[in-house]
Amino acid sequence: MATSIETKNAADLDAQCRQWQSRCAELTSERDRLRADLAKSQAEREAYLHAVYACLRKDYSAPTFTRDEVFAAIEHEPSLRDLIAELKREFGQET
Repeated sequence: MATSIETKNAADLDAQCRQWQSRCAELTSERDRLRADLAKSQAEREAYLHAVYACLRKDYSAPTFTRDEVFAAIEHEPSLRDLIAELKREFGQET
């Protein structure tokens, strides 16, 4: 036989359980909404990136050096070591 205190405690527990179930449903709903928002934002970001890359590609023109021109220029250009030393001197980073 249940006492009035046990009945009250059971009713309180039942009410708390319903509150937690309601809160859990709210949080689950919010999580789903946030996931959908994130997916939408990621799709928009991808679209913007593709648009930016497309614009950049329009303005870009690849150099038109032939292999022979590149090898011919090597003889007249400074070595990589000389180029690095020149850059260091120019920007005040003496070695």
